[in-house]
Amino acid sequence: MTDVPDATRTDVLGLDLGPGELPTSAVQWQERLRQALLRLASDHGTEQERLWEQVRITADDGPDGHVAQVSIDVSGARVGDGDPFVIFQGADNPPQVPVQEETTIDLVHVQGDPVHIQGVPFRARAQLQNMPVAFGRDAAGRTWALAHGERIARDLRGTGRISAPMEDLRSKAHDLAATELDKLGLTLAELKMRVRTPDPRQARVQVQVKARKAMLSATVRVDVSARVDEAMVVHVGEAEISAPNPLVAVAVGALRRRVDRYSNTSIDLNDRMPPGIRLVDVRLDAGTEFVAEASFD
Repeated sequence: MTDVPDATRTDVLGLDLGPGELPTSAVQWQERLRQALLRLASDHGTEQERLWEQVRITADDGPDGHVAQVSIDVSGARVGDGDPFVIFQGADNPPQVPVQEETTIDLVHVQGDPVHIQGVPFRARAQLQNMPVAFGRDAAGRTWALAHGERIARDLRGTGRISAPMEDLRSKAHDLAATELDKLGLTLAELKMRVRTPDPRQARVQVQVKARKAMLSATVRVDVSARVDEAMVVHVGEAEISAPNPLVAVAVGALRRRVDRYSNTSIDLNDRMPPGIRLVDVRLDAGTEFVAEASFD
């Protein structure tokens, strides 16, 4: 038996599979994995518990008695302001336990059709191949599944895709704009939104809002773009906001304060990845659907 190298580091993820020996059948794996995820979710409040209670997990046995394939179906889940993957922060820094066995999960498949994010129905899927996992038991007799970042970085490959109908995104933008204008005593008369992808790593969003107050109306135009560079860093440009009519001057000021929080900012996508998983490519497309595809290495 060997120890997990420096297992208190944050590049080791641990999943507590509960007391007892390793599962020996697909049915046992499914139940132990489900209970492990629910334990993590319970540490992050009732919203996370409700979300993960809907998840369906299936597992297939491998020739060595370990799980060879895991499928996680989150279809129908509704995600609010919370990040559904925040539960995995609780998997950091597992106890240092002796490794009893090591294996590779050939395929981890995740899908959601749909997953409702902020009320918008998205279709999502991801496949991770060659997931290295080690197993050990702590002093209390609980079995742990351990994934070391260096081993994941060496072996794991994967792809992901998420999409949503453009009409649903426009409808969500309409509802948000109507709510914000109402707070300012204005009524939303019309909203037009156009999303373009000049190249596969750049998106440009143009929104035109017509606001009304009594018999008067005025139009606000917003233009913002974002691009992903070779290092997988998102760069959001400065938003251009124009409104020639003083009727909407207050609305423009409130909008600019909100938009300026995101203008001229950069987001390193790999900083948000779990240990060992590295995003190497992103592709965007805007037609009848907005589509984002990713490759992991």
